[in-house]
Amino acid sequence: PNSGKTQFGYDARNRQTSRTDALNQGESFTFDGIGNVLTATDRKSQVTTYHYDALNRPSLITHADGSTVTPTFDAGNRLTQVVDSVSGTITRSYDGLDRLRQEQTPQGVVNYTYDTASRRATMTPASQTQILYGYDNANRLAQISQGSETVGFGYDDANRRTSVTLPNGVVTSYAYDNANELTGITYKTAGGTTLSSLNYTYDAAGRRTSQTGGFVADVLPTASTGTNTFDLNNRQTKFNSLTIGYDANGDPTTNGGASQTYTFDARHRLTTISTVAHNKTTTLATFAYDTFGRRTSKTVSGTATAFLYDGQNPVQETQGSTISSILTGMGIDERYARSESTGRNYYLTDALGSSVALTDATATVKATYGYEPYGEVTATGTSNNPYQYTGRENDGTGLYYYRGRYYSPSLKRFISEDPIGLNGGLNEYGYAGGNPVSNIDPLGLSFSGLGCAIGGTVGFVAGGAACFYLGPGAALCGAGGAVVVGGFIGCAGGGFLAPTPRPAADESCDACSMHATPPDNAYDPNGPKAPGKPGAAEGFDDSKNPDNWVPNPNPGKGGSSHGWQDNKGNVWCPTGQGGRAHGGPHWDVQGPGAKNTNVYPQ
Repeated sequence: PNSGKTQFGYDARNRQTSRTDALNQGESFTFDGIGNVLTATDRKSQVTTYHYDALNRPSLITHADGSTVTPTFDAGNRLTQVVDSVSGTITRSYDGLDRLRQEQTPQGVVNYTYDTASRRATMTPASQTQILYGYDNANRLAQISQGSETVGFGYDDANRRTSVTLPNGVVTSYAYDNANELTGITYKTAGGTTLSSLNYTYDAAGRRTSQTGGFVADVLPTASTGTNTFDLNNRQTKFNSLTIGYDANGDPTTNGGASQTYTFDARHRLTTISTVAHNKTTTLATFAYDTFGRRTSKTVSGTATAFLYDGQNPVQETQGSTISSILTGMGIDERYARSESTGRNYYLTDALGSSVALTDATATVKATYGYEPYGEVTATGTSNNPYQYTGRENDGTGLYYYRGRYYSPSLKRFISEDPIGLNGGLNEYGYAGGNPVSNIDPLGLSFSGLGCAIGGTVGFVAGGAACFYLGPGAALCGAGGAVVVGGFIGCAGGGFLAPTPRPAADESCDACSMHATPPDNAYDPNGPKAPGKPGAAEGFDDSKNPDNWVPNPNPGKGGSSHGWQDNKGNVWCPTGQGGRAHGGPHWDVQGPGAKNTNVYPQ
């Protein structure tokens, strides 16, 4: 509506050399002779420089504040160490099959083992009992156990997850219609007493039209009555007549409504929130991150919490000498239990993965959460649980932490531009494509559709393609193993990802547009990725985004680590010629909600 225009510049080799926003603020990039980015200059004139080894892998990254990142690789091209002058050293080791065996960070050590089918068998976080993973004969995750606690999973003949049984005996049951849309969730105790239920309806286009039941908020957002204005870069400069200020990179500096100021580091990461009152500035919160962009600590209102991660999921929180363990699934934001000072709490979640209730060891409801469509929460109980709307962390600052950036439920938008630029949509601040009742965005990069939270089908995987933000204007894009998504500097077990400028919409940057180019052998019907690419005869259609090779959304539940994505978001993972090819090479079609269907060539 404001007629803003973003312009992109290219050199003779079709490399993007500049991006100028609608306010005529520019960022630029330089390259070496083989296309490696040498410098990236953001709209605040902050320069990041890159150096490479003989194999074109980044060997040194220097940020505008003088901080450095130094990665090290082994002979197998696997990242074994990354030294960050700010956050410390991360060391990774692998087994003979290139599977991540151990990750050691300043926050602790996490160890992994695998079974003969390369499925995760155990995971041991520092200071915790080993976690065991069990699978059924259909290669589906059947249970997760830690000490005396066990989480069980049930499936129907269509490989849709139908139940989750928590360690306290509470059973969450899922119902679906013939279109595989989630229509109901019921929560019952081990004795069969119904705690509550949720019901969903959809229109002919598959859009969620209603949610009813006991865990549903009965309030709608309050209509805005003040002035709301936006500048040419689509930054909201007034909210209910209160002024919001921004820096040249599109990050907020002040929020008049909350009398807050924000500080971002040279890597585009929010580090400090301060409050201003009576000409006095008080620090409300501080945040720290590791090289992969994972938030390793936060201090809010004087309380410091450190986090230990399994991929992108926190599995342990430390406050002083108190260690709280979190029992998680293998999907992003899939969370079952968490320790508090009052004891162990168990999560009940809705279709979006939002926490709707916490239950204790006796299956008694201890806290409930009701949400407006864009996440403003009404809570009961006294739990300090931060994992609320769509399973993300409510920091108590007015913001949620969505990994790639922070989200404001009051503004109903992200506070910073999308790290993947226009590939996340024309509104770089928009949340969930304007459809928060159906979509989620756990990485703060690009939203995912209906039911993705059920079964944890969105998340880091062992072997994937991803895009990582280096700072305004530049991202790391590519494919590798054990990819960690959501950071501002990224790396993969299979190699540090080379930087590339943030692209214009629909440009090809592997996975920046959530599109990755298939390897050559992916098309071979008789090769290691047999039976190759599916076609119309098998019911496959990828006309909207052709030849999109993406991570298996349900790792360990069938097929290879990657597959062909169709128009419906399903991923057709080839079995190859090996032991997975029972009945011959075929595709394990992986869908939201841990759904899995075997399709054979026609």
